[in-house]
Amino acid sequence: MVQVSDRFRSLALQNGRRVYAKVVVGDEVFLDDRLMEFTLDDVTHPDWYTVGTTCANRFHFVARCDNELPSGAELRPYVSFDGEEWCPLGVFFISRRYVRRGVVSVTAYDRMYSLDMEYRYTGSLPTDSAELMKDICAAAGLDAVSYGNSYPVERIPDCVTVRDMIGYIAALDRACAKFDREGRLTLRHGSAVDYYISDYNCMDIRRDLTRSYYTAISADTGTEVLTAGSGSELTTMELYDPLMTQDILDDMLPLVSAFSFYGAEIVMQGLPYLESGEALYIIDGKEIYPIIVGEIELSYNGGLTARISSRNKTHIDAIVHEDDLENELDRLEALISALSMKYVNTEQLRITPDPVVIADFTFKAAGGAFSELHLNTGLSQSTADFVVFRVYVNGNECDRSVAHTPDPVSRCLVSVYQLEQGLPEGENRIHVTAQTGSGEAYILPKALLAGLVVHGGISAQTGDSRDRLVLTDKADPVCAVPPQLLTADAYDELYTETEES
Repeated sequence: MVQVSDRFRSLALQNGRRVYAKVVVGDEVFLDDRLMEFTLDDVTHPDWYTVGTTCANRFHFVARCDNELPSGAELRPYVSFDGEEWCPLGVFFISRRYVRRGVVSVTAYDRMYSLDMEYRYTGSLPTDSAELMKDICAAAGLDAVSYGNSYPVERIPDCVTVRDMIGYIAALDRACAKFDREGRLTLRHGSAVDYYISDYNCMDIRRDLTRSYYTAISADTGTEVLTAGSGSELTTMELYDPLMTQDILDDMLPLVSAFSFYGAEIVMQGLPYLESGEALYIIDGKEIYPIIVGEIELSYNGGLTARISSRNKTHIDAIVHEDDLENELDRLEALISALSMKYVNTEQLRITPDPVVIADFTFKAAGGAFSELHLNTGLSQSTADFVVFRVYVNGNECDRSVAHTPDPVSRCLVSVYQLEQGLPEGENRIHVTAQTGSGEAYILPKALLAGLVVHGGISAQTGDSRDRLVLTDKADPVCAVPPQLLTADAYDELYTETEES
């Protein structure tokens, strides 16, 4: 919970309050006279309460602006109720922006969004989790509130990302990892916070009548499944953590099973000092019941409202189930459907010896689905000895990579194709990285086109509807032609036509 004064809290809880908002992007300051709306999505538990999650927070705003806001620029939003004391909402970095007729639409994410680069540990083993977290923060340039308690670490998984490692260490500490409102990495525990929300400040409260709790923990380490306690599907916490040991799991169980909570969906006045991952108490009439805030969606359009979600397995399982025939029909429909996604780079990409993600797709798939990835890009201004393109499916590098020796004088076209079969059911991620052996190369704006077709895809999972409109637009129909290398003149002509279109 963000530390604010008692007066700030008192003003926040009043009906008929005045709301002030501002967004700072470098030297550009957007105040209420230019801000049209914003949405903050602060999430710790996207499904139900567990440990080890590493969710990226998202901020989107629309404002009147004629200036250029650079991609990657730091963005800090604030809310006030007196124009004097400002509550920070986080530190974000611009991912996408669109300007038209004096109105800018900006989508930004916090640092967690950019931590999917490979983690390489150069120290000695065994070590402990706190020292490992210090090494991760130093390598990634992160400020941390705490490195957590020290737990023994015997091995480091192969092909692991920085984000994954942070989640694994957080799970050992019975916590979730996130960036707080000051942009610092913090470990959020599900312990009780002595703060009460009254139904007087809520517009709608919907909650489960069943109290949720855990009596068992099941941890998949990649080589074995460890279990502490016993329970049903609804009372067993499941997680994946290659660093987990049986001793740590046994010590974690009493702490996890010591509290219980209710599932709820609450629409209320926006209280900007509340953060996801906290446990709160709701006063609903004469009843007082605890919830664990899995997600807060804060919305501003002159006023400030919030939607708070406390999700548990009981709450989700309460959905009315279709019969077996309907489930089978849905599965067959998903298998024969095709989900199409397209990505074109809007900014120039610089390829160096350090891997950089040049295309990234996240989607849901039915069991047994397969995907086809097509990526075409032009390399320019190259001083590189060679450029390697690698495709990763759910964090695992594919067996085949594409190596290309670029022409230092003229542009050249590189094609990458990957067919992936037997995708697991549920959420999947496919991304492409590029790196040089030495030297550097550039991909000019709009010179990269990546398309992914998922046969058996259910839906794109790329944030809210604003993101989905960008990443799931279907490509215009094109004639199927065999891949071919283009001459420099032919490529210049193709690139000019693409720019004009």
